[in-house]
Amino acid sequence: MKKYLAMLLACAMIFAFAAGCAQQNPANSDEPTATNAPTDVEATPVQNTELVTDGNETVSDKDTINIAVDREPATLNPGGVSSNVNEIIMRNVLDTLLKFDENAIPQANLATEWEAIDDLTWQFKLRDDVNFTNGEHFTAKDVVYSINRLANTTTGASALTYIDLSGVEAVDDYTVNIKTTKPYAFLEAQLCQAVMCIVNEKAITEMGEDAHGRAPVGTGPYMVADWTAGESITLERNENYWGEPAKLKTVVLKIMTEGTSRTINLETGDIDLNCRLQTTDIDRVEESSDMYVLAGAQNTLRYICFNTSVEPLNNVNVRKALYHATDTELIRETIYGVKSSEKANGPIPPSFQGKNHDLPEYEYDPAKAKEMLAAEGYENGFEVSFIYLANTTNNMFAEMLQSMWAEVGVTLVLQPTESGTLSTMLNAGDYEVGTAATDMKLCDAGEGLYAFFHSSSRGSSQDRTWLNDADVDAILDKIVTTLDAEERNKLVSEAEAMIHDLCPMIYICHPWRVYGARSNVRGLKVLPYDMEYYSKLYFVNED
Repeated sequence: MKKYLAMLLACAMIFAFAAGCAQQNPANSDEPTATNAPTDVEATPVQNTELVTDGNETVSDKDTINIAVDREPATLNPGGVSSNVNEIIMRNVLDTLLKFDENAIPQANLATEWEAIDDLTWQFKLRDDVNFTNGEHFTAKDVVYSINRLANTTTGASALTYIDLSGVEAVDDYTVNIKTTKPYAFLEAQLCQAVMCIVNEKAITEMGEDAHGRAPVGTGPYMVADWTAGESITLERNENYWGEPAKLKTVVLKIMTEGTSRTINLETGDIDLNCRLQTTDIDRVEESSDMYVLAGAQNTLRYICFNTSVEPLNNVNVRKALYHATDTELIRETIYGVKSSEKANGPIPPSFQGKNHDLPEYEYDPAKAKEMLAAEGYENGFEVSFIYLANTTNNMFAEMLQSMWAEVGVTLVLQPTESGTLSTMLNAGDYEVGTAATDMKLCDAGEGLYAFFHSSSRGSSQDRTWLNDADVDAILDKIVTTLDAEERNKLVSEAEAMIHDLCPMIYICHPWRVYGARSNVRGLKVLPYDMEYYSKLYFVNED
């Protein structure tokens, strides 16, 4: 795109780099080999997160944008079966008390100011000029209802782990107190999450949970105008929104599960924005004068998850053997691409505070994998099922893994699954092996480890391993109640090493968010967390 000056280059993620505490490598031939070698240049590609223009553009009067999403959400109710798509939509239709800024720092939203009254109690002052789309006025009672409601939802209860529901109270119409069961380092970040979106009790009571989940009543810049199952969700601008009005009147979210289809529709102009550009199409889009690519690091880990509660995957040595049977770097290069992902060694992204940079690697070694399986009584292998979201990319992933594990005698039974069923099965622990991409939603390593691996998180939308280890639980409990950041980071590094040694998952990579956009689309920016603010999008006129 010669008419534009350049892409804005981001040299690093927004979080400061912190080296983890060094870990000793046990002298056990079944353990991974330690490595402190520098990361390959290819493992950390250059980011381009925002389009910079020459400033001489004129805004188009086009007021409808067509956006491709890779799956259909199960519901748009907070606490329902969750996915990145439904969380992004919810945060464009509903509001939270606090909201992350571009650097993932909590800022005012429905709450205008807040303070910790004591070690356990926080007080929030609320806006007095907000109405729901059903005409109901927003007050502290809506906050109390929304938080208490989560206790009886599919995934919301895990968001309440450190919240004392008896201490969530409306002081007056525009003041609410939220009490925690223990000092909790992450409450402000927690209140930025989609699961904590504020809903209206009257709307849910009158509509019912299911109907509300298809057309939620909120206070955000958009509202759901239509949902055609399997095809699209249409959002219309909320003309009574309390904040800055959305630039576009209509957002049409087209459900396109196949990556190739999304790219073709972007090329033809049937869609204006592809929120999940597959890596094999990056060059194709970059080379076009009608499209451009934005890409940047996020708080995401792509992995193969073991259900550690079922046999034989409850055996840590079996899990380690399967890790050694997996060529993770080949999968990363083939499926996720060196231009759009970073190598993963551990669940924490490489630039997060507390990251342990001295974790030993589980190197690809099929011979060693076979020896380890034989030592555990599986010299003839075994059969195990693999669930994954059904699409072309994941089919390729599954077939690669199936071939790799067949080399060590393990039969992988492929089970492609649609999005809603997949989330339900993962949340219920109704699987053996699966693949997922999970965000550290609070953009904090300590809270991320807790959400991924604490036994109380089982059944949530983030725990995909069903790990149940008392020592891990104990250190994670200490992390979330330690308010001193430096001390907390030391605990994070130690906890990551403990979890790594238990091998509850196989790390594939930290995938970047990659967008493909038509050349006239503006207002898009890659954030360090998974979010698109539809209200900021607009079009410009082109010559």
